[in-house]
Amino acid sequence: MINLFHKLENIWIDNSFLSIVIVWRRLINKIYSLMFLKKYNIYADYSSYIYGLHYMEIGSLNMGRDCRIEMITKYNSKKLNPRLIIGNKVNINDRVHIGCANYVEIGDDCLLASNIYISDHNHGVYKGINISDINQRVAERDLDYDKSVIIGKNVWIGEGVAVLPGAEIGDNSIIGSNAVVIGKIPPNCIAVGVPAKVVRNLVK
Repeated sequence: MINLFHKLENIWIDNSFLSIVIVWRRLINKIYSLMFLKKYNIYADYSSYIYGLHYMEIGSLNMGRDCRIEMITKYNSKKLNPRLIIGNKVNINDRVHIGCANYVEIGDDCLLASNIYISDHNHGVYKGINISDINQRVAERDLDYDKSVIIGKNVWIGEGVAVLPGAEIGDNSIIGSNAVVIGKIPPNCIAVGVPAKVVRNLVK
């Protein structure tokens, strides 16, 4: 109880009257997580959207504001069976969007900054012989979902990164801000750019 009062005092010193709103929001988040998400080992801001929990396997996840984790279980009357695996002690900051129609895996101890997009699917097929008709409405094109996304353990993904179908990021790697990951990034390195390329090996 003493620790709680110390925390409240520090919030008040740093934020004055704004601290009332901050404490209220934290209280709402606590209630939301305890009532609806505790059994899934998720702590989330109430502004975040989570769909398809039965298709997820989660160790422990802490989410920021306005995130969206969405399992695509049906598309154009076709039933899908997606799978999302999130490891232990994964931290996701604000406005992260994860869309899963096939398979997405995020390893233990990963840290994701804000405004990140992770997806294992595309609206339409754009290679091979069965290419989607460009004149067809995008929302009505077949879903291309035969690839997966694998993010290893202890990975740090910077602000504004897009991780697209077929991407694999090795353990302990760092993805620089605004990069676009479309292929394999090996473990223990820093990758930046569009498309993301290794610029430094972190193991001597």
